[in-house]
Amino acid sequence: MARTHSLDNLRTFLTVLVIFHHASIPYGGLGSWPYKPYSWSPSAPSGLSSFFLAVFNVTNQTFFMALFFLISGYFSAISASKRPRGIFLKEKAKRLGVPCMMYSILGPGVVEAIIACVRDGGPINTVERVVKRVGRVRGARGPVWYCGVLFVFDAVFALTFYPTAAQKDSEEKERDRQVKEGRPQKSHLSDRVIFAGLAFSVLASFLLRLRWPIGTTFTPLGVEMGFLPQYVVYYATGIYAQRTLKTELQRLVPRKSIRIPRTLIALEIMRAVLYITLNAGFYFAILKPWTHETLDRARGGWNPIALWYGIFNEALGFVLCVPLLRLFSEKEWAKRKWAVGRVDLARWNYAAFLVHAPVVVGLQCMMDRWAIPGMTKSAIVGSLGCVGSWAVGFGLGRGLERMGVRGYI
Repeated sequence: MARTHSLDNLRTFLTVLVIFHHASIPYGGLGSWPYKPYSWSPSAPSGLSSFFLAVFNVTNQTFFMALFFLISGYFSAISASKRPRGIFLKEKAKRLGVPCMMYSILGPGVVEAIIACVRDGGPINTVERVVKRVGRVRGARGPVWYCGVLFVFDAVFALTFYPTAAQKDSEEKERDRQVKEGRPQKSHLSDRVIFAGLAFSVLASFLLRLRWPIGTTFTPLGVEMGFLPQYVVYYATGIYAQRTLKTELQRLVPRKSIRIPRTLIALEIMRAVLYITLNAGFYFAILKPWTHETLDRARGGWNPIALWYGIFNEALGFVLCVPLLRLFSEKEWAKRKWAVGRVDLARWNYAAFLVHAPVVVGLQCMMDRWAIPGMTKSAIVGSLGCVGSWAVGFGLGRGLERMGVRGYI
């Protein structure tokens, strides 16, 4: 698939989802985030809100970053077909490496200053906080772990599997020969390959979580190692789809192939129902062991819940990714350019992603003492965070362009 509005809009949607994901964490969701409300704050998580926000975060985790890597791998393969290896690496270093390095050095100090000033009412001292943080930088920090990991993936691709001119000519001649001979060209993944990919992700994730349970990151990339196998599989699939199959992403998986993970999800739901039944009691008596004790064991270890979580994460992620790709390729509203006035949202979604952390943290601090339910506050912070992130990203991008700095965001 050429660079169309469909895939650009899908990345915009995923960026919005990332912002809402992070907006919900302090109010009862799951994950790591720099802003944490005090226990006595009206914003502190509690009860039913925590349960539903945790489900929201767990569901997001199954697919949204994997889908980012799938699309990124696909476009990296397109870029590789048009550029020499050196230019490819230079562009990736500018667009991924430099923003990752700059945010990791400056971002945490800026976020810390926002919390100290806006929520705690102290002096902002941004420069001092940034300087103190510089000496403690050991790798990617915050959301830009994605940029760092993607840069490593692109570098490995460029140094090992980058197509040479001779390979391109040979592949083109082979495709022409297949067309002339009337041989069908393979354009989708077989059920065997799909199952093998899912099985690899489950097994590798389970084993890695023995050493790095969910919630622990690997320095210097700042990535949770337990999810890395999924990212590798989806990035490699994006490369394979464009370079080998020459097919559109939404055509990778035949509709019948979704039955495989759907069966696994059905088994997981049955297990969940059985677990709750065996722990019968009042509603909140059920929620507590389900959301704390069970989730703690799911983080990793030699136990069946950790294995079942691995199966659930990979199967549900697959089931959600495939329909989303089809939805954004088939619906007219997803094919049109998404814009606000003259501002192309897709053009600035990467900039919005890079700046969303301080924007969202600032909003959370301003609303710290607002006594409303966590789900409501998550929705408000997420909505304003999207508007603010695109506005700040647009302003930053335009400012850099006027200074002659291009190709970074």
